[in-house]
Order: sequence, then C-alpha cells, then structure tokens
Amino acid sequence: IIGTADMGRASVEIIQADASGTPEVYPTKFDRTYVNSWSRDGRTIVVTVPHVGMGWDLMTIEVGGKKELTPFLATKFEESYGSISPDGKLMAYVSNETGLTQVYVRPFPRGDAKWQVSPPSVSGPIWSTDGKRLYFGTTQGVMSVTIAGTQAITAGEPQLVLKGNNGAQGESCVTFELA
Repeated sequence: IIGTADMGRASVEIIQADASGTPEVYPTKFDRTYVNSWSRDGRTIVVTVPHVGMGWDLMTIEVGGKKELTPFLATKFEESYGSISPDGKLMAYVSNETGLTQVYVRPFPRGDAKWQVSPPSVSGPIWSTDGKRLYFGTTQGVMSVTIAGTQAITAGEPQLVLKGNNGAQGESCVTFELA
C-alpha cells in the first residue's frame, strides 16, 4: 500500500510487492491520507484523513469494493491510528475527546460502544497476533493492556512492558530496558 498525491488530492494504491501488475487505486477527496492498518483478511484498509477545521477522522476502504472511503469515526475530535483486531471484530484507535490523547476500542465494523483502555499521552495501538493484547507507547515507554470480548469488552490494567527514552513513538525510541 502506498499513498500518492495528484493535483492536491491523495489516493491509496495497492501494488504487488514485486511491482508487477496494475495498481489498484482508491482516490480520496483529501489532500492527505495516512494508511494506518490493513485487516488480516485483506478486505479492509484503515486510513486517517483531515477533517477541515476539526482535526482527523478514521475512514475505511473496502479492498475490491467501491472506490470510495467510508467513515468509521468522524467527530469534532481527532481520531487517528486505527488498528483492526486480528479477528476483525474490534478497532483500536487514538482520540483526544477527553482533552488528552488516549487509546479507545470500539466494535468493528460498527458499534456505538467504546472503551478507553490507556493512560494519557499515547501513540498508536498495535494488536498482538492473537488479539488478546494491545501495545502502545507512552512517555514512560511501551505499555500493554489485555483485551477480552468483542461487543462488550473487558480491559485489564495497562502494564509497562518496556522502559524507553520517550516511548511516545516506537520508532523514535533508541533504547529500551525490560520493565
């Protein structure tokens, strides 16, 4: 997956790893589109797009479907870093709806319920391969929280798993030590 921009409009393109074949292009009406994740079944791509004057929203693209973005979460707050659970039943994301940046989990593809599962000041969540744990960065380092259920979830207490020099973004952490 790559993001491209043409004449002020971004698009998402799916290309073969060896660059063979014709790219599948999903145009957007936005000047920026950030790809966050791709569902394990390969059917859904999650993107963050700008919401004029309001921040960022989460949208999805159905691979092989209509060439348009579908809103997942579009509010007056900033929602970003969407990540679909391995079983495809939950979406973890970052929002500032409380005034602090925190990780939330909602049913996917639709559902009004939501659960805040992190302390403030976090980076984007990443699911464990079995979908039972979420990892995210904080100013202390990388934390994890256990997640159980799909329509009504239970979240454990966040635990520090790696101490880092800032932890807020995994790619910016130079050193880690086991917590």
